[in-house]
Parts: sequence; structure tokens; C-alpha cells
Amino acid sequence: MLRAGAARKERLLKRIFLAILLLMAATPALSAAPAVGMFGSFFPYWLISLFIGVVTTIFIRVIFVVTKLDDIIPWRVLVYLSLTLAMTLLSSHLFFGR
Repeated sequence: MLRAGAARKERLLKRIFLAILLLMAATPALSAAPAVGMFGSFFPYWLISLFIGVVTTIFIRVIFVVTKLDDIIPWRVLVYLSLTLAMTLLSSHLFFGR
């Protein structure tokens, strides 16, 4: 009985794996590289967005320290990491439309 259940589970996993492979093969590739032209060469847009996200997070942290909000944040690392991610995605969407 145990062997039949294990064999069924193995067949199910193989089918799921095959379905995932077929879905990955069916999805179209990106039509353009994630880069923007700067000074005659291509530069990855996500790196620019990350830089903007880090700079804006530093600016927001300075504001939090001045207004004493930084003292009441429970998990600072997680909050600032999430803020950096949010600012990066926001700048990517606003400036590059991606």
C-alpha cells in the first residue's frame, strides 16, 4: 500500500514538473534588453532604479531621524529594506515604465 502511494506521488510530481517546463517554454522571451542608452552605451535600468531607491531611502531616514520617528520603528532593518524596495520599484515604474 505504501509503495502504491509513493508511486502515485512520484507520477504527480513528474506531471507537475512537466507542466511547469511546458509553461516556461510557451512564455515569450523579453523583446528588449533591460537597458537604457546613456552616454553612447547601454546601462541596465534596474541599476539606476536601485540607486534612486537607496538615495531616497537615505533621505527619508534623515527625515525620520530629525522628526524622532526613527526611535519608534520596531524593526529598522526590515522597514528600511522594504522602503528601499518600494522606492526602487516606484522609480522603475515612474521613469522607465517597467
